[in-house]
Amino acid sequence: MINFDLNKTLDELENISFEESDFKSSVILNCQKLRTKKLKDFTIEDLRLMIGQKMSLNLLVPIALDALGSNPFAEGDFFKGELLVQLLRVDKNYWKQNEELLIELNDIVDEVKSTIESLTPLINDYES
Repeated sequence: MINFDLNKTLDELENISFEESDFKSSVILNCQKLRTKKLKDFTIEDLRLMIGQKMSLNLLVPIALDALGSNPFAEGDFFKGELLVQLLRVDKNYWKQNEELLIELNDIVDEVKSTIESLTPLINDYES
């Protein structure tokens, strides 16, 4: 459930701004740039990157779950389902503190399992 203004940036919502790092990897530079991007403009790849870096999870996980609700196989730059994979890699302590969101995640995983199971007979027919 999203209960914050998607027209704002992470820096605005968290009331912090990260100072430039001496270590200027492309990941760090992208994350710094994304902190100043309006959340409504985040792409699946943006969500994947930031969640993968464990940044601003309280704001980004609900957005990611919302995106997966309409497409559980949402992809960024690499492969179908990669946003879901990143959410499954989020530390279990986060999910313990956010049980409502964990229920949403489990529902999405159940949907994916059901989709895969429905395709199994087609795969078996193809292999025969």
